[in-house]
Amino acid sequence: DSPAAHLFRVVLTCLAAASVTSAPSLGAQDASPPVRGAARMSQVALLGKVRTLADRLTRADRFSGVILLAQNGSTVFEQAYGFADRAVKRRNTATTTFNVSSVGKLFTQVAVAQLVAAGKLSPDSTISAYWPDYPDPVAARKVTIRHLLTHRSGIDGNIFRDPLTLRSNHDNVPNATGNPLTFEPGSQQQYSNAGYVVLGEIIERVSHDPYAEYIRRHVFAPTGMTASGFPAIDSLPPNAALGYTRGMDEDAAPPAVLPALKRSAPIQPRRGSAAGGAYSNVGDLLRFVLARRNGSLGISPRQSQEMAAGGSPGSNAMVAEGFPDGYDVIVLSNFDPPAAGAIADSVERWLGGGGDRGGPGDVRGGGPRIIRRGPGEAAAGPPDAPRGPITAELPDTPIGRAAKDYLLAFASGDTAVMRAFIQEHMVPGGRTLSERIARYVEIFGENGALTLTGVQGATETELTMLVTGARSGPLNVILSAEAAPPFRITSLAFRLER
Repeated sequence: DSPAAHLFRVVLTCLAAASVTSAPSLGAQDASPPVRGAARMSQVALLGKVRTLADRLTRADRFSGVILLAQNGSTVFEQAYGFADRAVKRRNTATTTFNVSSVGKLFTQVAVAQLVAAGKLSPDSTISAYWPDYPDPVAARKVTIRHLLTHRSGIDGNIFRDPLTLRSNHDNVPNATGNPLTFEPGSQQQYSNAGYVVLGEIIERVSHDPYAEYIRRHVFAPTGMTASGFPAIDSLPPNAALGYTRGMDEDAAPPAVLPALKRSAPIQPRRGSAAGGAYSNVGDLLRFVLARRNGSLGISPRQSQEMAAGGSPGSNAMVAEGFPDGYDVIVLSNFDPPAAGAIADSVERWLGGGGDRGGPGDVRGGGPRIIRRGPGEAAAGPPDAPRGPITAELPDTPIGRAAKDYLLAFASGDTAVMRAFIQEHMVPGGRTLSERIARYVEIFGENGALTLTGVQGATETELTMLVTGARSGPLNVILSAEAAPPFRITSLAFRLER
């Protein structure tokens, strides 16, 4: 990857139950309600902890940006920290706009869903139906719109190559289409910025509008997102935050002394694309969340627990919906990841929503947290996937034994077995037992049996299992358990491998 490559994590968590899915809804009603479990602390205590954490990170020069918390759609906390322009000491404010990086893929997903609803796109049609002269005829005949949405296309490319020349989604097409397929479409899942650039070009060809103009007219305008857009990074509006990077390897543990901050503009594309890079502020993004939730964008309402994350040099954005007690959390930063992720993850833990526990070097970057697959999607597993649920050694500890029991129960494919396991080995959560069983059926249907291939980061109360889903490919399962008998499982988090 280039030094400006996005950091990708597709993360999903639910207290003591989780779902791995992989495509936005394309017109089908999503009736799942937002998670509304009991929060673990009062609003006063929660906001106090958010202030304390944000103040501490800002003083340490690890956060600069804006935090918004809403409950049941109404803002209860909105605060800006740090500088939008460090050279002239221009401070961030609640209305400052930030590069939202791959959070912008949500806009692309909405555009595709709108065109599907209008009968102009079919999720299972191939690229060739809309782009007859696509540079790779083989890919054009095999890759569907659904493959592109779900990162199962096999299309790969470096969308950060020659960033000074990239002033539209169309400019990025040569970067996105210049390589052969990396795998048979539908057989694997691999995060693909290039696939979303291809989606953006298809949106242009079908709608007869440039990608950015389509989003402005059909997403931003009807939602009231008046501050959002696709400005050129070298001519940003006065209220935009400049990005600052330390140029560190985001997968490495941070050094004792952080490198100096420097402008990230030289290594960022001049303008955003369908893969990300739009500018927005926390208020506009809350309007977007609520518009998707109430179905006012011409597509079926989205009412699920979901986190979208975006990260690149000088940019980190988190949009988290459906936390327990009706909370939505939006954090935007003009620093590298995990500036925003550190705050969003902490809020999730405080509210009891499960969460990525943030082990060494584990930061959130570019992918959506929960994306629902449309009807009819099936993905074949790797041809040489290991057989049996356990092919690696788990620690002989309470949490290791709990993890083994979970894998064996999961692999059974039997709801009666899973029901007994949940009743005996999982702490009660925000869902009823029936809801948990329904979620298990969904997880198993999407991923098939899970095969353990390795273990990392094991402690007395937490471990990460490296597994392979028969249908979904490599996954990480982050499991936490009680520290004292009966050592029940307190949370599970599934994360798609990068």
